[in-house]
Amino acid sequence: MSLANESIHNYLESLSSRKSTPGGGAAAALTGAQAAGLMSMVVELSKDFPDDAEKMVLLNTIKAAVQQFTQIADEDAAAFSALMQTYRNKGDVQAGLKAAAAAPLACLTKATQLTHHLHS
Repeated sequence: MSLANESIHNYLESLSSRKSTPGGGAAAALTGAQAAGLMSMVVELSKDFPDDAEKMVLLNTIKAAVQQFTQIADEDAAAFSALMQTYRNKGDVQAGLKAAAAAPLACLTKATQLTHHLHS
């Protein structure tokens, strides 16, 4: 099940449990989704846009980012679970580590792209 479909209570219960996922990467991605949500609120409340078309483009970009961040959270949980399985099975740990690093890197990339709009 997607973390985006979990209740906040259930998500926090899972995060604070002994389970390895969700973990830090998923938490970072969901924090990114929250930040994007707040960014959307500011844009919605702003009267500084010369036209509605520019505002709608930005809102659509932010809405897509929220979806992408929640997808990254799920990808992080899946990759980290696979990495733990790799350790247990004495598999290719380097490949598992590389795969597990992909979601946090995607989160950082998306956050950087999104913050670009704050300077525009």
